[in-house]
Amino acid sequence: MNFLSATRTTLISIFFVFISSELCNDSAYSHYTETDSFGNVGATLHIEPNDIAKAGKSSQAWFALTKIGGQIIPLNQCDCKLEIYKEPRSKNLVSLFKPVLKPLSTEGYKNIPSADITFPKVGIYDLELTGTPQKGSIFKPFKFTFKVTVSN
Repeated sequence: MNFLSATRTTLISIFFVFISSELCNDSAYSHYTETDSFGNVGATLHIEPNDIAKAGKSSQAWFALTKIGGQIIPLNQCDCKLEIYKEPRSKNLVSLFKPVLKPLSTEGYKNIPSADITFPKVGIYDLELTGTPQKGSIFKPFKFTFKVTVSN
C-alpha cells in the first residue's frame, strides 16, 4: 500500500469513528452549543423536558455559560437577559417576551441561568441571551441566539 492510499484509508477510518461517536452521543442531539464572537464565552442551551419544546406547555431552558478553560459563569456573576422572538423576526425587532432568569443547579453546573418558557404557538423561535460581567467577574459581554423549534 503506498503513502496516499494509506493516508486515505486512515482519514476514512477517522471520519467513520467520528460519525459513529456523534450518532451514539445523546448530547449531540440534546444540547445546542455556541461560542461568542470574541471566543471568550461559550454557552450550551438545554430545554427540559428532553429538548422538546411544545406549544402551550411550560419548558425549562437553561444555559451553561463557560469561560475559556471551562470555568462556569454563574448567574450571580452575570447581568444576563433573555428575550424570545418568533421567526421570521419583524423589522421592529420587538421581542415576544422577556422571561425572568433564575439560578439553577443541574448536571454538575451550579447556579447557571434558567427560565421557564411557554411558547404560544408551533414554529421557530429565537432565544437571545445577552450578558455583561457583574462587578468582580471578568469576561467580555456576549450575545447568543439559539433557534428552537416548537412542536405540538
